[in-house]
Amino acid sequence: MRIWERRMQDCLDARDSHDRIGKTINIEIDASYPIFMGHSFGAMTGLLLSGARVGTLGGLAAGQDTDWAGRILLSPPGNGVFGLTQKSWASLSSPTLTITNAQDQGIIHQPPTAKLDSYFQSPEGYRHLGYLEGGGPSIYSGQRARPKTKEYFLFFDLRGAVGAFVAAYGTRDTEAFQGLYDGSIEDRSYRLIAIRSR
Repeated sequence: MRIWERRMQDCLDARDSHDRIGKTINIEIDASYPIFMGHSFGAMTGLLLSGARVGTLGGLAAGQDTDWAGRILLSPPGNGVFGLTQKSWASLSSPTLTITNAQDQGIIHQPPTAKLDSYFQSPEGYRHLGYLEGGGPSIYSGQRARPKTKEYFLFFDLRGAVGAFVAAYGTRDTEAFQGLYDGSIEDRSYRLIAIRSR
């Protein structure tokens, strides 16, 4: 089993074991509408769990179109790495939120514009983009989000976009869903994130 197949299976196993996990930590987990979230290579796993096609030594291999209510891709890779090509995006399924920023080069050193591929090159319908005004590749963990710094307000807006997406697709909140399209999510933010949907 290749590493990316193993990572996909780990995510599916965790999702399918929600009852056992809940009992272990003594909480009830409602897995009616599960949401996947991954950063960088974790976002690549999310792409594969959406049915993305990747080039391998043996030719084009398809990920699995699995039963997730939505996927959140933080700083996802674009064309040119991990076998992603122009043909990778046509088979992507289900709602997706891509979050990146103009300084988001990350460990794979792709230009930040490549991280927009999952939004612009996938089929239309329930595609959302959160574009932060800076923050670089480390903004997603929140470790630099100290009070009264720009990173604090950027991370606040990032969490707001993630929360809106989870509410819209994970709990079927119609107000949150509408907010992803009508600009009201931005109205409740520090305006350091632009939300676009198509």
